[in-house]
Amino acid sequence: MSGAQVQAAEVQGVGPSPGPLTADEVGPLRDLLTIAADVVEMLDDGRVEFVSVSASGQVTVHVSGQGDAEHLAWRLGLGTVTEYAPRDGRRGFTVWSGGDWPAPRFEVFCNGNLVRPVRAFPRPSGLGRVA
Repeated sequence: MSGAQVQAAEVQGVGPSPGPLTADEVGPLRDLLTIAADVVEMLDDGRVEFVSVSASGQVTVHVSGQGDAEHLAWRLGLGTVTEYAPRDGRRGFTVWSGGDWPAPRFEVFCNGNLVRPVRAFPRPSGLGRVA
């Protein structure tokens, strides 16, 4: 971005923009946008069932296969993995999660028969703005 400042967008109901991003913050933002483009591509070819984004900064991605779910969790550095057993006639599922405000909070869901062990991918620095 060679010297250009990127202005952080003001999110309705969350508060004022924290101001321009620093050079250290542009790299993680670029990574996050690249991952978003990858998720859109996965939607196009049916590997992602759907994505939801809340006003509070929660991004939820429902992925069809374990390999894609783990790859996305690794790319996002999601350090928590929780498995839910089948019950009440519903299939079990696994959720990878991580991130806190001011960075988005991500959850990656995957249904079906997963190969054990299911891994988490903690990233010390995380993604997004550092408070």
